[in-house]
Amino acid sequence: MKLIVRRKLGNYIVYDENNSIIGEWRQSYFKGAKMEFLDTGGKVLYTVKKCGKRIEIKGKDGFQSECRFLYAQVEYGNTAQKGLFRPPMAEKSVLGTGDIVIVQNEQRDFTIFLNGIEAGKMTHMLSLRKQLITDSYHISTELCCVVFILGIYMLHDDDIEIV
Repeated sequence: MKLIVRRKLGNYIVYDENNSIIGEWRQSYFKGAKMEFLDTGGKVLYTVKKCGKRIEIKGKDGFQSECRFLYAQVEYGNTAQKGLFRPPMAEKSVLGTGDIVIVQNEQRDFTIFLNGIEAGKMTHMLSLRKQLITDSYHISTELCCVVFILGIYMLHDDDIEIV
């Protein structure tokens, strides 16, 4: 399965390999900043909300999970940091019980692992047209969309906001 994601007016539109729209990630600021995944009919399927160091994921049919970012460690358990003014980059994202792990490299490409076996990749994450390609049919299309937004959160975790 191949998903193509394009940014449009602050939202992420998700297309399948046939260039048909699957859904849309929309940022919501009501009751805290969160991302909502809507199907083509406008129904909210998943909600992803960053709460401090963890990310809460709620979905249709009572699905609930959480995700945490893992950072490179140096001696004495301190987090590795590339520069004095640069926050550390998240290396891994572990979803729920550890079934799905997303690994980020220095080039900002992501590898998706399902139960320790490589199941897909996310590439072109710094461009306007991002791609998610998965070889596993054990990950549903909607869950792939959740994995994508977790990748976006990892990508922007070490951004510096200048006011």
